[in-house]
Order: sequence, then structure tokens, then C-alpha cells
Amino acid sequence: MVSARPPPNPARGRVPYPSAATYIPGDTDNSPAYLGTSEPIQKTTSRDSERERRVQGLKNWWKGFREHERLERAESSRTNKRGVFGEPLSESIEYASVQVSTSGPDGSLYVWGVIPVVVAKCGLYLKENATGVEGTFRISGSAKRMRDLQTLFDTPPKYGKNIDWKSLPYTTHDVATIFRRFLTQMPVGHTSTGTPLTVIGIYYSR
Repeated sequence: MVSARPPPNPARGRVPYPSAATYIPGDTDNSPAYLGTSEPIQKTTSRDSERERRVQGLKNWWKGFREHERLERAESSRTNKRGVFGEPLSESIEYASVQVSTSGPDGSLYVWGVIPVVVAKCGLYLKENATGVEGTFRISGSAKRMRDLQTLFDTPPKYGKNIDWKSLPYTTHDVATIFRRFLTQMPVGHTSTGTPLTVIGIYYSR
């Protein structure tokens, strides 16, 4: 049963909140107060959404590009740290080798294969400068000079291909010791994967 009794008067000093029964549309004195912002609400258009998608797509592309670049640098750094001393011949010859070639009677150039840069450079130097030196391989060279020379042969991308002996202070004993060290530090008979290594097979496969 609905009571016909009128609502009680509000307490003194208070403003009655309009009810559905007392609110009259258009009555500003009796309208509910709006406590939100007075700024107009912007509607998101399809053009705005498309712009946001493009910006987000560009951000994702740039993030992927930087990540790919970082991975490439890491891979390049990892690869470039590889030297030739102590590495299997079957692997080091792939990135640190020179061609063995001869000229025919008609002037044609014949390429017979490839050999390690250390062997080519040191072998040629010793052939030209050490055939008459006593104790070439028996007497060790300077520790500092040999360390510097080994660094030249171990450093990419040339791995010693651009060495000019005439402009460098190395002696026959320095070069001979480095040549011998390269051979003695090479894994004997096997590659890093345990596969038997046939040097002559590598030579003729080039």
C-alpha cells in the first residue's frame, strides 16, 4: 500500500535532493549537481584510431629493428672473437686463409688450393730471410714481439694478410717461433667435433 503522506520537510540549512516526483526538466534551481569536468568529452573517430594504430605499428617495427640489430652485433662480436691459434684447421682455414697459385708457361694463373695465413706469411718470410740463420727454430724470439705478432694473426678481419715484414721489427726467431706455435697448438688429428682431420683432403678440396 502506497502512503499518501507527503515527504517530510528537510532539516534546516539543507537543500532537498530532487526526487523523480519533484524534479521538473528545465528547472535549473532544482536540477541535480554535476560534479564532473566541465570540458566537453572528445569522441574518438575512426581517423584517430587509424593514427594510433600506425603509431603503435611504427613503435613495434622500431623495437623489432633494434632487437635484430642487437642480435646481429652480438653474433658478429662472437664470430669476430675467434682466432687461429688453438683452433681446428678445418675451421680456421674458412676465415683465415690465402690461395696457393702458380703461373703457367702461357702466363695463366693456376690456383691449387688454400693454406692458413700464418703458414703463408711466416713460411715466405723464413724462406727469404732465415735459410742461412743458425738455430732458426731452436732459439726463441722476444716474448713481447711474439705476443704482438700472434695478436696480428689472431685479429679479424685480415688475420695478418696485410703484414708488411719490411716495416715491422720482427726477427727470424720471432717469426719461426710463432710459426711453430701455430702448428703445435693446432688440435692434432681431430676437429672440434671429434671428426678425423685429413690435411691433404682439405688442401685438394679447395
